[in-house]
Amino acid sequence: MARMAITVVALGVLNAVGGSCAGTFGDSGAEPLADASCTLMTLYTDSDGDQFGDPNRPISTCDTSLAGAVATAGDCDDSNPDIHPYASDNG
Repeated sequence: MARMAITVVALGVLNAVGGSCAGTFGDSGAEPLADASCTLMTLYTDSDGDQFGDPNRPISTCDTSLAGAVATAGDCDDSNPDIHPYASDNG
């Protein structure tokens, strides 16, 4: 799982700098990371699986199906699935 997170962060940095989903790292000559015609969007890391992401951990990507990422931010405690914007307040 840690390896995937590093890759996603690297993609986000590349995309934020280039403004596109296509690109390579440095002068390595590597193949483009994604189709240049894709639409860049922001997803959020959802570590606890409650379908609300951490607003402090955005991911810029063209892939809407990234495991562990969701389109809705707002989770103030992404380590606890019982805490999210629509959780009932038991206090």
